[in-house]
Amino acid sequence: MNYNQRTLDPPVPDMPAQLMNKIVMELHGCDIKLVIQKVLIPTDLDEYQARLSLPNGKIKVEFLTQEERDTLGERKADGVHCIGLELPLIEPSLAVSNINMRKWKLGKTDAYILSSPWIEIVAANGLRVNSCIQLWSFRVEKRLHLALVKLLDN
Repeated sequence: MNYNQRTLDPPVPDMPAQLMNKIVMELHGCDIKLVIQKVLIPTDLDEYQARLSLPNGKIKVEFLTQEERDTLGERKADGVHCIGLELPLIEPSLAVSNINMRKWKLGKTDAYILSSPWIEIVAANGLRVNSCIQLWSFRVEKRLHLALVKLLDN
């Protein structure tokens, strides 16, 4: 990211109090990190692509352990498909679901991808093109969890 792009990034709001309480008080989560804040684009909401892309260049902090990075870098026996992680996700509605995370090569760069059941999460939480979202990571007994926040619609 160059300097000019960095100065155009919007300020990062704090995690909503309800979500923070759920993570800390109910789930006893720790190591909370903002992974990415982004505006959703049409490909993030396309039913046929059915995925949210998290480009490595936009990720704010390292949130994966070495073991998790190694797993995401592995291929299935067919040599084509990536092995993924199934992770608990707190949705903007505070409902909890499981989502698949994989590492893909998109053009010349790598990206993490959140897939099934991404499209159902989009519909259930009223996400649309130009919705600004945050993805947070946290750990419960060392296991990676994610939390999705819907900030606003532009």
